[in-house]
Amino acid sequence: MSNLEDYKSYKFPYPKGNYYDQIISKEDINTLRSIARRVRDISQHDIQLERIELWKNINGLKKCRPPVFLRLLDLYWPEFYSWNNLKTSHPWARYYEDYLIKQIWHWDNLKDDYVTEAKVYYDTAGKFGSFISANKTSVVGFRGGSGAFIVEPTFTDDMKPEDFIADPEISVDWDETNKRKQWLLEVFDGILEPVRNAPIGNCGYFDIFCLTRGMDNAMMDFVVRPNYVHELFEYISDFIINKLKKLEKLGVPALNNDGRICYNGGFSFTDELPSADYNGVARLKDMWGLGVAQSAASISPKMHEEFITRYERKALKLFGLNTIACCEPVDRKMDLYKTIPNLRRISVSAFNDFEMVAKEMGTNYIFSFKPITNNVAADVFDEDFDYKYLTKVLEIAKDCRVEIIQQEIITCRNEPMRLIKWAKIASKVSREFWERHN
Repeated sequence: MSNLEDYKSYKFPYPKGNYYDQIISKEDINTLRSIARRVRDISQHDIQLERIELWKNINGLKKCRPPVFLRLLDLYWPEFYSWNNLKTSHPWARYYEDYLIKQIWHWDNLKDDYVTEAKVYYDTAGKFGSFISANKTSVVGFRGGSGAFIVEPTFTDDMKPEDFIADPEISVDWDETNKRKQWLLEVFDGILEPVRNAPIGNCGYFDIFCLTRGMDNAMMDFVVRPNYVHELFEYISDFIINKLKKLEKLGVPALNNDGRICYNGGFSFTDELPSADYNGVARLKDMWGLGVAQSAASISPKMHEEFITRYERKALKLFGLNTIACCEPVDRKMDLYKTIPNLRRISVSAFNDFEMVAKEMGTNYIFSFKPITNNVAADVFDEDFDYKYLTKVLEIAKDCRVEIIQQEIITCRNEPMRLIKWAKIASKVSREFWERHN
């Protein structure tokens, strides 16, 4: 599969509808249990405990070998695995089969610091408030909708701040949520533990604003009508905070200090969460939170503080630990990020001045390094390039607490061996770095 039409024909969307709407066959159950037993066996390998300890160390800002994690994405997964090969037929069975197969493939092929746990996750059911939808028109398409696009504004000049909220309802369907858990308990029969996901943590809204307003309009708004922007962002900020507090009262928060990926970073393992006064009922302060504004890459530090950070702080202070940023450069805005309460992880993409970031960051935050991916997607994969590149960045950040997170790959050119080689190279660089400096 090497073109857009091939990808579309194998598109595997997130299933819609309740788990129990369609009867699951015994054949599907047996297939899932067989795969689940392999995942459980992998999770019991001694190296999993070593990897968990490594992630706890980096999340605790302890001096340790930089952990390495290559994130498998559906952007390139169909280049070497066909969803038509899934053996199950029930929509949710196919979803979990795909999820488990990815874990097995990762274990068998990518020798990084990925942690496999004997768990399957299910979402909390309900309505959690939603923003207005974007209208994107593709210009230069790629698999999965990736690529350049233009925006037809859906949030227009004449709309009021409250119009940014498409659906303000915040409610939980515990009956449906418990049925999802029960479905997993019956399907996996004690092989894997069902764990609930909570729709809490991401406090970012700026990217959605730009997608619904249009980038040109959004940038001009800062200059032409700043008072209106403040009115809008104040309204959105209050909505997010009120939503979080209501969800907390409804008992929706769930611990996320385990084998889940910490948003755009490494794994979430930490002994610092939940809080010391945790009594078995999760609260916001027992969780990791996230702030992100990728569309703010070209905004000055002054404007970033005025229109984004001042509002992010109010929501992020509710969480026990926070991670910030994604692809947007952070090098010239470190002073802003340092004002975010309970900040622990900062995403450092390839678009940064690494020396500037390392100097500002020190050992106070996780230097969550996102390497450049051009080489993996190039006509010819140059292993020496990645070895030298990764080695150089680690040396620049040698006095920081670094993790290497590869998650921006769009294509591996139908050659999964490139992923395998990259993970091997990154792990080698990490270990050599650790040996040199310890």
